[in-house]
Amino acid sequence: MNPNMQQKNNYKNKGRYIQFRLNEEIYQQIDEFSRKFHISKSELARRSISKYILIFDNPEHPNPKLLFSQNMLKILIDNVSSETIENLAKISYENGMADVKFITQNVADNQISTQFKFGTFYERLISLSQVIFSKEMQNWFDECDVSEENNNYIFKGTHYLGQNFSFFIKELLKLYSGSTKYELKNEYYGELIEKTKLKNQKMYEQRKFSVKFMFGLRD
Repeated sequence: MNPNMQQKNNYKNKGRYIQFRLNEEIYQQIDEFSRKFHISKSELARRSISKYILIFDNPEHPNPKLLFSQNMLKILIDNVSSETIENLAKISYENGMADVKFITQNVADNQISTQFKFGTFYERLISLSQVIFSKEMQNWFDECDVSEENNNYIFKGTHYLGQNFSFFIKELLKLYSGSTKYELKNEYYGELIEKTKLKNQKMYEQRKFSVKFMFGLRD
């Protein structure tokens, strides 16, 4: 291979290089975050810039996003009807599909876009659990994962957003299965109380909720 061509290919595979200055305060915050969570500064910068452009500050985005704290979401969703939960799930599904279309069409080579795979229902569940529902994106779940058992797909997760949020997730996943050959076959809801001792020796109690949804082939 021509040496010049090899050099161009290597350059393309590694990506482009940019350089910018940060004030000391921001740099210290990045350095502390990088060491605490064991992520390189360059990787942290790539993720942050990608998310900010793709999600939070792109005027062309089909459904503009905003930051919304968990305790605000919990108190709101705790006080809505089952009909409203179904409507929220429908809106979330429509927004999610618009997001996927926007990302795959406009930023096909971006790190985040390569994680989105919505061709099959299993790919949808994986993308939702690893990307959308994760702490790095929506931060809806403390933990969640997807597994396959005897041709069934199992979605499991734990969260702190209340029982109504569990029902919301069920309705949302049902919508994502709607155009596939899979349907919800079984559902489980759990609840426990976590106790944590704070620095002032007071005990803090928090309710933790769990869900397990099994999807199988339609009858």
